[in-house]
Amino acid sequence: LHYLRRREIDALLFRVESLRKYAGTHLKDSSSIRSKTFFKLLELTVRLDLNPGQCRLKSKYLLTRLQNAPLPGDAYAEIEIIPYEHLWDLTLKLLKEKSSRVF
Repeated sequence: LHYLRRREIDALLFRVESLRKYAGTHLKDSSSIRSKTFFKLLELTVRLDLNPGQCRLKSKYLLTRLQNAPLPGDAYAEIEIIPYEHLWDLTLKLLKEKSSRVF
């Protein structure tokens, strides 16, 4: 979100790719569904060129999947200090804010 806010696209692309690789390597069990889904939402923003309208529209399926995923157990409780749904709302607000400004 830091790189998204600063519009550092190259750094953002690198981080999203790193998250994708991390998820493929380390997030294989059922308790990781929420994290993997949130990573896919972030990847979607890059694929859609940070377009807030397209991101909101095309993320509905993943957002529903995130909302329906079971919350992590006690061992993973500290992973989601801020629920991913709130982070996704923040992401969409950042995209909208950035798209409405004239550079």
